[in-house]
Amino acid sequence: MTTEFNLANKSIATFITNLANFILVIFCLASCSGDEPRRSTTNASTGEKTSRAENPDLLIYGATPGGIAAATAASRHGSKVTIIEPSKRVGGIVAAGLTASDVCIHKLIGGISREYFERVGEQYGEKISWRHEPHVAEEEFEKLILGEKISLFLNTKLDSAEIQNSKVVSVKTKNGRRFSASNFIDASYEGDLMALAKVSFSIGREARSKYNENFAGRSPYDDKNQFPKEIDPYGSEGNLLPEISSGSLAPEGSGDNMTMAYNFRPCFSKDPENQVKFKKPTNYDPGRYELLARYVELERHTIKLSELLLFLTTVQNKADINSIGPFSTDMLNNSSSWAESDWNQREEIFQRHKLYTQGLLYFLSTSPRIPERIQKDLNKWGLCKDEFVETDNWPHRLYVRSGRRMIGEYVLTEHDLLKNNFKPDSIGWGTCRIELHHTQRVLDNKRVINEGRVGYRNKPYQIPYRSITPKKEEITNLLVPVSVSASNVAYSSVRMEPVFMILGHAAGVAAHLAQRDKVPVQDINLAELQRILLDEKSVL
Repeated sequence: MTTEFNLANKSIATFITNLANFILVIFCLASCSGDEPRRSTTNASTGEKTSRAENPDLLIYGATPGGIAAATAASRHGSKVTIIEPSKRVGGIVAAGLTASDVCIHKLIGGISREYFERVGEQYGEKISWRHEPHVAEEEFEKLILGEKISLFLNTKLDSAEIQNSKVVSVKTKNGRRFSASNFIDASYEGDLMALAKVSFSIGREARSKYNENFAGRSPYDDKNQFPKEIDPYGSEGNLLPEISSGSLAPEGSGDNMTMAYNFRPCFSKDPENQVKFKKPTNYDPGRYELLARYVELERHTIKLSELLLFLTTVQNKADINSIGPFSTDMLNNSSSWAESDWNQREEIFQRHKLYTQGLLYFLSTSPRIPERIQKDLNKWGLCKDEFVETDNWPHRLYVRSGRRMIGEYVLTEHDLLKNNFKPDSIGWGTCRIELHHTQRVLDNKRVINEGRVGYRNKPYQIPYRSITPKKEEITNLLVPVSVSASNVAYSSVRMEPVFMILGHAAGVAAHLAQRDKVPVQDINLAELQRILLDEKSVL
């Protein structure tokens, strides 16, 4: 059984009630009125939305915030747009718990990115809201899609891509459907479409010598989020405790395939009426957290809950939970294989992180090894009863902080963030600091070491259009606004969702121009792109 609804009727209401800018409202209505209304159906058993618009001008892989911004921008200029999303939900990690937004410098967030936060603000009776709730994020992203007559296919995983004459001709999905388009955008966190298109990319950390970056490669010891020197890393039988790798540290500055740790961003509520208490997960083993227990015992009289979990308060007595300290929600030694894994392997990694994190919360809230005052503070909170209802109140997406990174027409590096801050082909600003989380936990000279963290406050910097375009000799009709062309160091600053929306906005307009003028994405009229972005309130 399917449920059918008319996108055109919903789009008119959405235009009137949600778009903050009157000029954009008029523009959107005008651009939509020229097309026949496209209808969407939802398969109740799979959650897949299908459409009768089978030949779009633009195909976008990934209903992430960056992908939805791209789709919105292109659709407003009259392009027929289809999004295919491998999961069952839209909104990426923002709709999966990361709602304490990494905005950094508010005034440099413009265009559709800022519009999104203004739309969210309307739900709370505010002009703009940078922090919100996961279900509100999902609702607003859905409204953007519905309001622009964008065709959406959920639960649709990529399988292969057909390439001819340096162009992506079509992509095939695991369920056997083939999608053709004039232009494509890879808005996934992993860069899956980019990889299938044989675009050059990197994973992990470049050596310091690759781009002459001071912060690249295996990092020097950083005293933040580290264990005390005297902690015992061995179990009763002389083996290393769980969550410590048996590997050794490579030379400082050397490159490897390691990515910063991933984690979940669970939503906590302090409202007793809106709580689900922390449950014991399947196959729970308190011994897995022995290293944490020993750390807490060493700091027993002074340690606080805020040194074990980072509470980022949002709205409605809720908090977005992140990692802090030497042993927290970041699961070290477990993220590097994600991007190149197949769908079954990714599910295994997902479940591994889920059991680790749920077990951590249960251990902190119930174990006699944890001081009573910490447990009392933690048990004032619970998982939000009104969030992630279909997945037992647990986030449906893992926070993939870094996957593949394109090696495109221009590679952003540390130098672009520190001194070469201005670009003639700017499409937006990056404003957050260089921030790499630890990647691994090993034993070094009999001491447990967390390795990988870098934190450095850089200046705001312009992001060039060339950083979202592949090399022209590789592919000419693909844009990549999320797995952008950047070194590991530079990507650690770029990787913020408001920035992905800024880059997605630019990618959507650029795809429209490439379609209109029948030129490679590398050869669009850059001056026109920048003029349009400025007209649409982007900050360049």
